[in-house]
Amino acid sequence: MDIAKIGSFIKELRIEKGMTQKQLAEALYITDRAVSKWERGLSAPDISLLEPLAEIFDVSVSEIIAGERSHSAPSDIQYVTKEIIVYSDNEIKTKVVKRKKWAYLKAVLLLLNTVFILLTLAEFRGEGFSWRCIPAHISLEKSIRAIENYDKTGIEENIRYSEHMYDRLVSLKDAGIEITDRKSYITDVKLDDGFLFTESCFTVEYDGLTYIFTATGTYRNGKTELMYLLPGVSTQARQWVNTLEDVLCTYYPG
Repeated sequence: MDIAKIGSFIKELRIEKGMTQKQLAEALYITDRAVSKWERGLSAPDISLLEPLAEIFDVSVSEIIAGERSHSAPSDIQYVTKEIIVYSDNEIKTKVVKRKKWAYLKAVLLLLNTVFILLTLAEFRGEGFSWRCIPAHISLEKSIRAIENYDKTGIEENIRYSEHMYDRLVSLKDAGIEITDRKSYITDVKLDDGFLFTESCFTVEYDGLTYIFTATGTYRNGKTELMYLLPGVSTQARQWVNTLEDVLCTYYPG
């Protein structure tokens, strides 16, 4: 099926009838934009419109499908049927391709929307942003959840140099220094001069009081490393804070 040839033939017949694209469209109860697309060879008429078109232009359906007049048009019903079947098959294939393209477009839009939401919720920022921030954010999320839940396996899987962290955290808890559950959270993940910086907050209970610390860190070789704590306590309490920092912060510059 040559849709460019069909389109040219429709245009030729329309002009012969002295009809505008709008008049033809109104006669078929379609838009003039559809007629324009036919005549430019961008699409072909729906199979349901072939007979009305033939009646308007005083030609046969087979002539419209062929895209030209035939003074000896075949009267064999089998030939005409075959032509219509071929036309119908091409129309179905065109619609399938359009559906596949639309499905692909929707998938791409969904992916872009997901990435946008991830970037918005995670608040990734900083000069020299890199996609490395995404796995860093995920690793840090798992790390702080493991720490606050005293999850030995999670600690060892997500934090570097953490072989003894769990046992020491339990010892601190027994001594009254406890990281409270479900109150830790990520404040930032950013890339600065090629170095990944992370920040998270820990809520710690000690001696009947609640303290909030900001833990800075980095992400290397697939694991989180906490670097140091920014304490929110007085100098008098610095001793136990140093102990907590020594347990949590495993960063090794080498």
